[in-house]
Amino acid sequence: MTSYEIVQIDKPDYWARRYFAIPIFIMMLPLCTFLYLKFLKSFEKKWYQNPLFNKFKIVWRILIFTISLSFFGIWTAFTGILATNELIGKQEILQLNAKIIEYRAPKKRKSNRTSQSHYITIYDSNKKEQIELSVNRKFVVGEQFYTRLIKGYWGILYQK
Repeated sequence: MTSYEIVQIDKPDYWARRYFAIPIFIMMLPLCTFLYLKFLKSFEKKWYQNPLFNKFKIVWRILIFTISLSFFGIWTAFTGILATNELIGKQEILQLNAKIIEYRAPKKRKSNRTSQSHYITIYDSNKKEQIELSVNRKFVVGEQFYTRLIKGYWGILYQK
């Protein structure tokens, strides 16, 4: 996967959650059910006297397993959208001159390290739209944002 200096994240994030989340969950449910019942159930140590509790425990674990693997599938769809945006189709170079209307600083993690991504929202007066970008440095709200970006196959803006 390519490392980007600047990348538009709102479109691939929206598409991955909107169009891929439910199909991925539907595909993962029978797969996780099979994997749990065939392989993981044999490692169970504690069984309850009441069979209803045992059934609930099995259903709960299959559901958690399915949700966990679905998150990996959605993340894979997100990165696939970014990769195909860059690798296929015609790439168009744009000169962007916009005003920064929102800035979000990186979040501090529990490990006392901060994320490397800063997030800005810009208003492109030519297209009359707001664009959310992940950038690698701090910006000030109201500052003009001048840069050359590449518009990929899916219309997602990026800069290597």
